[in-house]
Amino acid sequence: GAGLSIIITRPFVVGDTIVIQGVSGVVEEVGLAATRLSTEDGEQITIPNRHIVGEILINSFENKVVEMSIGISYDDDAQKAIDTIQKALQKIPDIVAEPAPQIGIEEFADSSVNIGMRYWVPTKQYFQIMYQANLVVYNALEQAGITIPFPQRDVHMLSENQS
Repeated sequence: GAGLSIIITRPFVVGDTIVIQGVSGVVEEVGLAATRLSTEDGEQITIPNRHIVGEILINSFENKVVEMSIGISYDDDAQKAIDTIQKALQKIPDIVAEPAPQIGIEEFADSSVNIGMRYWVPTKQYFQIMYQANLVVYNALEQAGITIPFPQRDVHMLSENQS
């Protein structure tokens, strides 16, 4: 019955990227008993349809979102960093143009202003493109003279007076 319900209601189709019960992959086959997914690593995941029907299902269709952040120094120009990241991501042809990447100030942290990035990539190239983007963004920020700080702490040493 669960397989028939999935086939009739079509909450996803072959080629869509779904996340169900913490498992993610591209739908390869929808059968009466089970749905088969594949991952970027070439793994095959078989989910019994009874574990799909009635559960929370996330369908991002053929793409998957990359969400990350990078800290910059409070002394640097945040808008310049955002523009630099935007231009760097545009150099990667595999990043999906629609929806466009989202970039902005995510957080004011202890040692940095964190710039958040969200962009969409084909699911089967998720890690490959994310790693490429990380390097491109890092190099672009470095060339723009924007500092990526490391956490710093002030330590005060107190000594007891001995008499």
